[in-house]
Amino acid sequence: MVKNVVMKLLEQIKSKFSSSPKFATDGFNAERLLNDTEAVQYVDSINQSTVHQIFLQYIDSSDSVLEVGAGRGDFYAAWKHSTQESVNYLGIDYNPNLVNVASIKYPGIPLIQLSYDQLTEEHIRDWTVTDMVNYNYGDIENKYDYLVQVLNKMVTTCKKGAVILLATDKQMDDDKYLYYDPALVLTHCLTAYKDIALPMIDHTIADNGCVLYLKKYETT
Repeated sequence: MVKNVVMKLLEQIKSKFSSSPKFATDGFNAERLLNDTEAVQYVDSINQSTVHQIFLQYIDSSDSVLEVGAGRGDFYAAWKHSTQESVNYLGIDYNPNLVNVASIKYPGIPLIQLSYDQLTEEHIRDWTVTDMVNYNYGDIENKYDYLVQVLNKMVTTCKKGAVILLATDKQMDDDKYLYYDPALVLTHCLTAYKDIALPMIDHTIADNGCVLYLKKYETT
């Protein structure tokens, strides 16, 4: 019985695959898209759970959250499990394979196919969160400019603040991945965002990563 249900889910995923190979997950079969952490750029479930717990440290269950690069929406599921109640969540991801899987894995999940640069006022939530540590950006020529563009958009689409996981320059000598001098990033935030009351970088999460925490001034 259970096997039949799983097979039906996998067939649904197969039927929704994009026909032209544009994304890293195009080579993944349906089962891997549904369950494999590598499909959403994590080495294992422990690594992914750690990221989810970091996000949960900064947001309350009553907050609303926009997750940029949400993959198949696993953070949504983790947040709901943590609160044991409904949550005010919106996820976006540009990869149609993962967005389609999300609708099957988590029926009713508010996750849409959208690029970060397509965000508008209608997508504004209390917090924006994203994990940029593990993602491969090999086709981007100027990675620092790309990061600044993402940060700018995230700051304009949050009411309370943004939480971004970044790789530091200690991670690896591989140009495919995004990694930065945290001091350079923090300097940008201090000078560019006048509505941010507390730009902060936390290095305690790992040797090769940090949390960029941008909290806005409280308004009455």
